[in-house]
Amino acid sequence: MNKLLWITAILLVTIAICGPVGDPDLWWHIVVGKWVLAHGEVPKVDLWNEFAAGTPWRAYSWSNEAVYAWVDARHGIFGLLLLKLLLSFCFVSTLTIAMTKIAGSRILGLLLGTAAAVGCYAHFGLRPQVVSWICFALCLLLSELTLRRKKVTPLLALALVCTTALWANSHISTIFGFLGIVLWSFDFTKPLTSLGTTSKLLGLAFLGTLCTPYFGAEWLTMLGKAQHPFAHMYIQEFQPATLYHAGANVVILLFATLLVLIHRNPLLLIPSQLCGAVILLFAALSVQKFIPFTAIYLAFLIARSWSIAEEPEKEFGNLGYGMARLSKSLATMPLLLSIPALSLGCLFIWGLSRPLFAQPLDLNSVAKKPLDFIESNDLPTPILNTFNDGGYILYRYAAKDGTPNLRVPLDGRTNVNTHAATLAFLSALRGKEDWRTYFKLVNPKTVLWSNAFPLVSVLLETEEWCHVYPKEGNTAARWSIFIRKDVFDESKLPSRNCAQAEDATENL
Repeated sequence: MNKLLWITAILLVTIAICGPVGDPDLWWHIVVGKWVLAHGEVPKVDLWNEFAAGTPWRAYSWSNEAVYAWVDARHGIFGLLLLKLLLSFCFVSTLTIAMTKIAGSRILGLLLGTAAAVGCYAHFGLRPQVVSWICFALCLLLSELTLRRKKVTPLLALALVCTTALWANSHISTIFGFLGIVLWSFDFTKPLTSLGTTSKLLGLAFLGTLCTPYFGAEWLTMLGKAQHPFAHMYIQEFQPATLYHAGANVVILLFATLLVLIHRNPLLLIPSQLCGAVILLFAALSVQKFIPFTAIYLAFLIARSWSIAEEPEKEFGNLGYGMARLSKSLATMPLLLSIPALSLGCLFIWGLSRPLFAQPLDLNSVAKKPLDFIESNDLPTPILNTFNDGGYILYRYAAKDGTPNLRVPLDGRTNVNTHAATLAFLSALRGKEDWRTYFKLVNPKTVLWSNAFPLVSVLLETEEWCHVYPKEGNTAARWSIFIRKDVFDESKLPSRNCAQAEDATENL
């Protein structure tokens, strides 16, 4: 395949999965990063959460957070967008190069890398977990190279230690790296011959996880969060996958493709690798957050199956024949066809990148306009907010050194919140009868709440809260702002529900 076409395709996928900056957790990551840069150390306790100030906490994503904070301080939202594009490029190129290395086919590597990236699209953002996906892919690649060399070379050992060290300083999910290594390298039908290699790989991987400011104590945090996905299923990414989820469809299609290849040649994979496919597929369909790991693992298995087959074009029927024809066509593509193809690819890249730079911040997921309204009108604090909006509120009110001028509830680190606070939040989120319990925990003067949840309708019907944003008739707004009636100044701001109540009194 023409190298320029290959690179252009990678860039096109990079732009396609990037999207504007808008991840809800990014903002509190930036604040933590500011604190790390200002103090030259990692925090030992939570400083920012309304319900957990002083609670022991490890900033296991400190390295990514420091980078986010540095870029944000110097280049603002455009810098964050460029950083997200760079992360997207690293992710897509790592997948594509690794798949190509294993499959021995540039076009198949590109197709599998693209499929895995699309499977991760719904969860992609400027967030540390993307680094964990890159590290997971590298762990699988290094395990496969070890199997091919039949020994752990010094270079492979160093690469694995560095990979897991990067992972441990970026995200808490390093256990998936260990799971991937075991499932990929340990053949339980030949335990004596594979145990030694697998043990060495695991030992090196564990050594890398100790290279953190907490000296590997992140393992304790991970064990403490083992029930996290099931205890917080109100968060969408912890819910079971459905066919409406694009990533779920991708992993199902990848798994089906893998079954077709195995049906054509049952000896392609070792049993543990196939068992791993089943285990991760079940995990992905049970919890959406596990979909990226599953998509990457299944794509790697397909690449390995292709590389092991002696004559793929014969063994895999029409699929193999079609891939062979496509690879040959692209490799021998004349210049007159390559130039238009490159031009078309560049045109798509320009078309996809133009709206990103025109509006780098996703205003549909980030409450910038409501926060601008709150600040410009100097609305009173404390502010009550939903889970997703806490991080951005914290970001807007934090000092330059990351010190919180305003603590927010449920700013993203749900593992440090008390169970009672979480239950109270859920009651308010769903507009239940005991919604006031959550309000009593914060005692807010201003409420910023998403219109997607029923609490907004509940507050409009009460006599305690005055609706001040958006203006009546604005159906496009995604958030509403309420001020407690005893601190509401009608001369400064109109309120549709409080004003209506006063008008009704005058008419009587």
